[in-house]
Amino acid sequence: MLSYFPQVGYSIRFEDCTSEHTILKYMTDGMLLREFLTEPDLASYSVISIDEAHERTLHTDILFGLIKDIARFRPDLKVLVASATLDTERFSCFFDDAPVFRIPGRRFPVDIYYTKALEADYLEACAVSVLQIHVTQPAGDVLVFLTGQQLYALGALNHLGELTKLGRRMAELPVDPMLSKMILASEHYKCSEEILTIGHAAAMLSVNNSIFYRPKDKVVHADNARMNFVVPGGDHIVLLIVYTQWVESGYSTQWCFENFIQFRSMKTARDVHDQLEGLMDRIEVELCSCNGESVPIHKAATAGYFYNTARLSKGGYKTVKHQQTVYIHPNSSLFEEQPRWMIYHELVFTTKEFMRQVIEIESGWLLEVAPHYYKNKELEDGSSKKMPCKQGKAREELG
Repeated sequence: MLSYFPQVGYSIRFEDCTSEHTILKYMTDGMLLREFLTEPDLASYSVISIDEAHERTLHTDILFGLIKDIARFRPDLKVLVASATLDTERFSCFFDDAPVFRIPGRRFPVDIYYTKALEADYLEACAVSVLQIHVTQPAGDVLVFLTGQQLYALGALNHLGELTKLGRRMAELPVDPMLSKMILASEHYKCSEEILTIGHAAAMLSVNNSIFYRPKDKVVHADNARMNFVVPGGDHIVLLIVYTQWVESGYSTQWCFENFIQFRSMKTARDVHDQLEGLMDRIEVELCSCNGESVPIHKAATAGYFYNTARLSKGGYKTVKHQQTVYIHPNSSLFEEQPRWMIYHELVFTTKEFMRQVIEIESGWLLEVAPHYYKNKELEDGSSKKMPCKQGKAREELG
């Protein structure tokens, strides 16, 4: 885009398509928020336009407060807030009685309903409400807001919704909050080099859906090549081995071809890896290696993704908090292993609810990294109970 229209650019996570010639810059609310970290007065910007302001997120709520502050001491800064369904009077008042321009358009009625009592678990309440709407109402769409719940459990916010010291460091990394927490936890567990290199943790996670490829005319060869990277422990370790061997090959295109690995995805992963390495240096995360020990890596992953925990029970895998039935993805290195406890990066629904990118853990680690979130009773191992035929490994076998 820049080669044809150098005056127009965009900035998204891990991709900055702007130059010194850029005049108009499109970006996400998260990227604009990051601009405040490096340039608190946004001196290089003369106009800021925020569209769809009614679609509030944690980022936009913080942005409005920051922009209001700088607009007061920067009379040259022009701010345009646009929305089809905004409470214009309130926003005008918030921005020191800013003028309101009304452009006629279509509006749709909105009914508001309130719960009769406080909900103990808002996530579960939202899920139940969505299902009720789906079953009882005509065809349509459902939008659910869960602002701030993820970030507070991770220790990034205090009870007032303010960034903690940990939260400020997490905000410096342009990744998912759970991944950011995982990277910072690696400093404590002395495995920051591995966590940075691991595809799941640092660089390759954004693109790992397309790291391995499987051509129809070479299915057997591709599967055999993939199995060469499989080791005990989980998918994180597999991706660590893939990236490490690629580095040792001199970032070879031929090596990727021989191992049925997408070179383009690996190149993107390398770019992301290098950016994160620079940001880790900026927030003073010391790079250190666990020298082949796997437990520190597993613990760092648990520190970031403790919310995404599943346990093997008589009926298969269920998430610990909400007892949702989930399955290990067939492409996972743990598909045949079935460990008792694991964490996953995300759930992907195809024919079933599959866990993508899983790693084996010990239940006791959850109390170590998230005592505020889990209780002993929830984490009773149940190893004395009868398990499925493919029983998971005992604790002493892990690592």
